[in-house]
Amino acid sequence: MGIDKYFAIHGKWRISERILLLFGFIGGIGIWGGMYLFHHKTMKPKFYIGVPLLTVVFLIICSYIL
Repeated sequence: MGIDKYFAIHGKWRISERILLLFGFIGGIGIWGGMYLFHHKTMKPKFYIGVPLLTVVFLIICSYIL
């Protein structure tokens, strides 16, 4: 989130939302914290609803596997 925020401010190439959501699934708590630390993508429902939801789904899958 910090890198994408930096790129957004400086008008550079951006990380796609699909990749950010994939990171949200794999490392949900980290990207969730990064959203609020860097104030990036916090107004988009796809992220403020999707990232916590993906985190919960990931944790359920992990607990099922273990």
